[in-house]
Amino acid sequence: MWKREWKVLAVIAAVFAACFWLPVGVPRFDAAVHEALALIRWHAREHVVTVCDNAAERCPVFPRGTTCLHVGFDDPPRLAKECKTEDGRLQCYRRVRDEIRAFVSTLPECLVPPFG
Repeated sequence: MWKREWKVLAVIAAVFAACFWLPVGVPRFDAAVHEALALIRWHAREHVVTVCDNAAERCPVFPRGTTCLHVGFDDPPRLAKECKTEDGRLQCYRRVRDEIRAFVSTLPECLVPPFG
């Protein structure tokens, strides 16, 4: 019976010991805790990325606390209207697709918290 429960008891004892000896009141530790909590709060927010050409002007209103990032890309149907051939129209869609793909690959760097 004790063989299964000793691991749980060991974890509880380790957590208690760690909490007992935490350097609370030390400015460097307190600053690290506050920064960690601020990061958690920031990452818990909703992030909205709009990619339409005119979304910055006609985008819906999002609730307070939402991080909005607008990146405008050309409208492929509008670009395709100017092309005469099927290959030209397809090339318009591919170009915008590749631009969006390149942007999405840099998305983690774009969503860096606004503080140190």
